[in-house]
Amino acid sequence: MNILIITDDFYPNKGGIAHTICNLYKYLKKNNINPIIINPHISGNNIHKLILKRIDNLESILIQFFRKLKNIFFLVYCIIRIIFYRKIEFSNRLGIILYLSYRFKITMNIINNMRLSFSYLKKRKFDLILCAHGGWIFPMCFLLKIIFDKKLILMAHGNDFLVNNSLTQKSYFFKNTEKIILSNSIMKDLIKKIHHLDEEKLEIVYRALDITELKVEMTKNDLRNIYRISNEDFIILSVGRHVVRKNFDMVIQAINELLNEDPSLRIKYYLIGKGEDTNRLKSISKKFNLEKKVFFLGECDSTKRNHFYKLSDIFIMPSHSEKNSIEGFGIVFIEANYFKLPVIGANHFGIKAAIVNGKTGYRIDPSDLTNLKQKILELKSDNKKRKEMGKYGHRRVLEEYTWENVINEYIKIFSTLLSSV
Repeated sequence: MNILIITDDFYPNKGGIAHTICNLYKYLKKNNINPIIINPHISGNNIHKLILKRIDNLESILIQFFRKLKNIFFLVYCIIRIIFYRKIEFSNRLGIILYLSYRFKITMNIINNMRLSFSYLKKRKFDLILCAHGGWIFPMCFLLKIIFDKKLILMAHGNDFLVNNSLTQKSYFFKNTEKIILSNSIMKDLIKKIHHLDEEKLEIVYRALDITELKVEMTKNDLRNIYRISNEDFIILSVGRHVVRKNFDMVIQAINELLNEDPSLRIKYYLIGKGEDTNRLKSISKKFNLEKKVFFLGECDSTKRNHFYKLSDIFIMPSHSEKNSIEGFGIVFIEANYFKLPVIGANHFGIKAAIVNGKTGYRIDPSDLTNLKQKILELKSDNKKRKEMGKYGHRRVLEEYTWENVINEYIKIFSTLLSSV
């Protein structure tokens, strides 16, 4: 079995999609399935940019012009293939063409990538196409499905399917994709409702961990000695990209208020990751004079990240939702549970599937600062409950969220689709 995987998020990226696709690739290989990775780039330019370019070198401009002209011809070829692809209803074909017409810049990026990979793909044998997410690469995967007449599987995550209006035309792509894989039942119900999809089109496959990448031989005490952290300190950890939606500033504010109410509390907060919100978070910490309580570790390699998971006491990521931006799951909660950390997250969307409330941690209203403070104090003071939650979460990870188990679900979906050809 040969699976063509299209993804623009792959090694060495460290996000949730890259993590999933890299491990999927590895575990398919272990099961004697041949994955073929195509990693396109969105940096391609559309033909209109030629007009804005300074004509310093006529030869260079002509080369670029003819390259763009090739893309135009390839686009026409794709539209012709869509028109005559009778496996899709005619009204849906028109909707797809409309999408390609009004999203012209994205379309030309797609076409450029397709043209460059076309000759390579013609020489390769592949049985199915797997698209890593429902963003800009999804239409590219869909066109490849039509041109090569292959069945398409989409991995949808949350933000990639939220928008549905008369302009997006995205529903036409979803409705004509053979299978859509979601990480949990909440996301499944959401995409079904937004895009009016049939139940049999949707599959749930849990996001998973490669346990071999998480092994830490040293004890918690040993690690604290290495990083010069006292065993008397209660360590809170957050791991994730620093964007406003992650709501890490709420954790800093909670710590500030807890210390104001009881200066004797030995609480420290470590953040792994960086992003557009890092400077704001640092300024909030500085404003509260928390430089000796809140520590920004930046992006860490997997070894250091695992060390901090193991030496910490609880994990917090109280993400809130924004327009067209939600937490589809939150693999970091599962990672923290593997290290027997109770977790605190928001009570909405995919996080509700990641956290078993009261058993692996707590789900809270992401705007309820008082409740966050209460949960921190509760877990700090109740060592027995903390250990019970840690054990339950760890056991749940081993039973439900390892690649050794999850890979079989992917293979089953692939095999079923191929047998129905």
